[in-house]
Amino acid sequence: MSNAAALVPLDAEVIDYDALYADYSQSLVDTLRGFSAKVKGLELWVPDENLAVSLRNLLDSAASLGRASICLQLGDETAPQLSETELTELGQAFGQVRVERRGAALLFEVTGLGAASLASPAAAAPERKVLPALERQAAADASAGPARAVAVSFDAYERRLRQLAAVAEPGKGELGGPGVALSFSHDGCTLELAISDREHVIVGAECEAPDQVRQLLLAELCRLVTGLPLLEAAYHGALRLEHRLRPTASRPLSGIVLPRAVHPHFALVEELLRGALASYRGLSGFDVTRGQYDDRPRPDWLAASLDQQKQRLEAALAQVLPSFGLEANDASVVSIRYDVRVELGLSEAWKKLDQPRLVMALERELQARVDPRLEVYVQELKDKNQLRRLALVETP
Repeated sequence: MSNAAALVPLDAEVIDYDALYADYSQSLVDTLRGFSAKVKGLELWVPDENLAVSLRNLLDSAASLGRASICLQLGDETAPQLSETELTELGQAFGQVRVERRGAALLFEVTGLGAASLASPAAAAPERKVLPALERQAAADASAGPARAVAVSFDAYERRLRQLAAVAEPGKGELGGPGVALSFSHDGCTLELAISDREHVIVGAECEAPDQVRQLLLAELCRLVTGLPLLEAAYHGALRLEHRLRPTASRPLSGIVLPRAVHPHFALVEELLRGALASYRGLSGFDVTRGQYDDRPRPDWLAASLDQQKQRLEAALAQVLPSFGLEANDASVVSIRYDVRVELGLSEAWKKLDQPRLVMALERELQARVDPRLEVYVQELKDKNQLRRLALVETP
């Protein structure tokens, strides 16, 4: 049973936030998919290291899934991160707030979730409006001031675009070869694609935009989607483009990053790609809706022997681990499966660290240094009970 799902003894209605956060973090290591807080009404919650962001995501999940109230206990290490005033202001975007100190801990309760009026007191209407989750989030961000505004500046993305344009391969993304030709326009921009009518793969792409920034953006999109199945490009092309252009390893928004929520330019990319898919369906009768495309590792990684792959990984680990405060032998390659699944054995030193966060950071480093398709897992813990282990041994 989850430690967080068990209610703390101080109050029959209270959930231990620290245990909730710890359970979720541990599930990132122990669970293959379907990460969840295992508490009713919080299935959509995505925790964040920033307590304010994490609590706002939690309240949004509870309100979105119809939970009327939520009551959390913030432990003695977590509580000092936000003042009682900050907690009150955060909760008021979702409902009525009660903040109560209990020793070094804080009780944070929000009732009437989703019923908070966003109108000013002078203009408040007699009836209180229950707003959709995204509207509540946007209103909360707007009221929190510029530091928490949803809109992300495109300046850093533009700088990255110009860097990529300077080293782009000549001819990459241009139309050419046999296939179905189609064109789709939106907001003054046009995307032209050539699609192979057998594999439904984009074999060429060109674009046109009325300004330089969007022209650079769409030109990079053309280079990115050429060679991808049209279905994959339409479903994930904007996501791939945002991730490719993202200036740092950190996410531009808390929670799940949706490209159209990052900047309107990425919403434009989604509209063009989805429109191109709809046009292709009309021209060719293509009716597949389930995408099954999977990126393959780079040819040099696939061509290497198992020993060579392990050597490359161990060399990368030796470079990366000291930056985590660990020794080169504090992580070892146990196995490599299906060309992409890397299983690591961790030393006792990891027990003193934030293991889930560091394993994810280690995965990003190995993807950058070895192959972007790699997935990192921690070696499965074996049952320490000798009798149970012996019971599993097959008898002749």
